[in-house]
Amino acid sequence: MAIDKKKMATASDIAELRARTDARIAEIRATENMEIPNGATVYYVSNNGSDSASGASPETAWKTFKNVNDERLPAGSYVCFERGGLWRGKLETQEGVTYTAYGTGAKPVFYGSPENGAGSAKWKKSDVENIWYYEGSENWGDVGTLVFNEGESCAIKAIREFRENGDVYNWTTGELFNNGYKDLHTDLHF
Repeated sequence: MAIDKKKMATASDIAELRARTDARIAEIRATENMEIPNGATVYYVSNNGSDSASGASPETAWKTFKNVNDERLPAGSYVCFERGGLWRGKLETQEGVTYTAYGTGAKPVFYGSPENGAGSAKWKKSDVENIWYYEGSENWGDVGTLVFNEGESCAIKAIREFRENGDVYNWTTGELFNNGYKDLHTDLHF
């Protein structure tokens, strides 16, 4: 379902999109590890690894995205992230390189945010009822998507739509959005 940007998204549009997204996520999470061809160059990344290691085996796995991003990996090579692991930051993929999982358990998890925002001590109440802000996030730029309870729910970003008369609307809800966060009225919107 493609949403026409000139038409406001309805609750049923959002529900349909969320259902399709959830189904695709479930399908991806159920996939097996890729079969890697004999002779392929393979790099391993594990939360238990070390960035000073070679990355050439599960026992000498790298720990972070650093080497994966910094090294010029040969086309046709594979980067395998250990199942059950969690990485934060930006993974810079390279053309011709395949990224997959190894081991057993849950698929690897990648978060673009630099830290886990679940700690209540980082959240501060704003001057508006039921609106909270994350202390220190001013320098993050676009935070992308906010995910809660390991993917149980996701927040919906207020996309600003600028009208010819100068008014700003929240494209998602169709409501006026001239006052920024003070115009957020729906649970899980940001």
